[in-house]
Amino acid sequence: MNEEDEEDGSIEFVLDNASHVNICGNAEAFVKFYSNDMDVNWFDQTTMTQRQGEAQFMFYDCREQEYRAFEMEYSKDAKVNLISQFKMKEQFGLMARYSKSNDICLLENDEVSIQFKLVHGMCRTKARLMRKSENVLYSTSQAQEEKSELRLWHNRLAHANMEIVKDMFRNNVVRGINLRKIDLQDDRECLACVTAKMKKMSFRNIQPSRATIPLHKIIAEIGFMSGVTTPSEKTCYLAVIDEASRYKWVHLLEGKGQATKALMQLIEDIEQEFQESVRILSTDDDKMFKNEQLTNFCKSKRIKQQWSHPYTPEEVCLVEKANYVLLNKTRAVLVASGMPDELWGEAIQYVAYTDNHTATKALNGKTPVEGIYGNRPSIKHLRPFACVAMMFVDKKYRKGKLSQRSGPYLLIGYDGLTRGYRLLSLATGKVCLSRYENVKCYENTTVKASYVGHVIDVANGSEVEEIPAEIPFIALPFVDILDHPVPLVNNYDIENKSRIGADVLENTESDAVVSIDESIDYSEGIKECDELVKGKDECTKMHKIRQSQ
Repeated sequence: MNEEDEEDGSIEFVLDNASHVNICGNAEAFVKFYSNDMDVNWFDQTTMTQRQGEAQFMFYDCREQEYRAFEMEYSKDAKVNLISQFKMKEQFGLMARYSKSNDICLLENDEVSIQFKLVHGMCRTKARLMRKSENVLYSTSQAQEEKSELRLWHNRLAHANMEIVKDMFRNNVVRGINLRKIDLQDDRECLACVTAKMKKMSFRNIQPSRATIPLHKIIAEIGFMSGVTTPSEKTCYLAVIDEASRYKWVHLLEGKGQATKALMQLIEDIEQEFQESVRILSTDDDKMFKNEQLTNFCKSKRIKQQWSHPYTPEEVCLVEKANYVLLNKTRAVLVASGMPDELWGEAIQYVAYTDNHTATKALNGKTPVEGIYGNRPSIKHLRPFACVAMMFVDKKYRKGKLSQRSGPYLLIGYDGLTRGYRLLSLATGKVCLSRYENVKCYENTTVKASYVGHVIDVANGSEVEEIPAEIPFIALPFVDILDHPVPLVNNYDIENKSRIGADVLENTESDAVVSIDESIDYSEGIKECDELVKGKDECTKMHKIRQSQ
């Protein structure tokens, strides 16, 4: 290793067309190691100890400068750092192309081009080491790897199991998903999921008989969020699952006394939409499900009621497990986004919607949507929970020709009736609806939880200070390691390297912010389906899958 390499923060690499591995002698460049030490014969007949790992540098790209992760062998005593032409082709599809004079070589594909210059008989290039703070950002926010489509779809599908996401692509279960070969080989874990979903070993699995006809049997349960209330005063929810299709519905409730009415309304909606009658209603022995009102309703509909025995939730294990999965994913999206717990109501409905669009082994790799509707769904519209969204503002609600044409929001869910997003206004704290086509999402960016909590408090009428004029953006996922927040990103969109919104501060060392345009009336001009303050939370409703989706 040349000592002068590190004086300007760069490392020199030599392009080698004989080696099958990349070699680096700087341990600080590695973000992880895969295997134990091993002895490898070097080209000058010496033997050196090497370890395999993943290193990351800023290469001087002919098109743009961006971070790239490379699988490398670490050798403490390496005399030169090597880039293997064979390895780069195998891992990234980078092909070598030489100039007519053979003094310049380009390793390139459709997305990247790394330039090597002929110096002293060898093709060389320089790469800059990542700063320590940048290393933290990489290791704690894996979803920011622009080339990881698997990570992106994992986030869009409410932190669904990675292998299920891969199977959905391999088996063409849904429309709109796209993964590459390198994504299918990615076996890394999402640490936000480890944080939120850790569980103890389960007991022996029993396979009971299940209904095979959609809507023949539904199972219901009430779930509670101890001590956490939504801004609209919801304290619990009704979870209902169709046993045959595994399709789920979630209704938010102010108290469990509303469960009977909500359940009866759901059954009415099912019969009206599907022209099918529910035959069996299975619940636990809670008094909310064993009352005269529900009993008379079921008799009038010729629905058979089944109750579990006292203190034996295993008898309704299907809905218990579904509820467990919903809570795990709800916890995961809140952890990953850093959003306040009071948004659990929006999060659990978001999760129920995405879970209905995610393949399940119970249906041999099909989605619950296909199981109940018979159509293969599209998931092109899915986006990560709490990502930043810029929503188009109609001209009649703009106060002047120079007003911004879009406003800043957070995506917090989907509306099952209007084919649109549920968006939390970062200017008013209200929840609005907008068509998919009128929203541009920044899937690697969210907003500081303290700011989100502040706008909700203002919308709730709390006596707090006015909403700040600048919105602090941070990386999404917010955390990928326990108690280790991702530092604030600069004022550029991670995905497109372009500015977000308007009036962005020029100082890249400060927090990422965007100003709120006071010439726009954010409180009007869109269909308001809910106010986090006064309105009634819209449940995750049934919807028919349109072929145009």
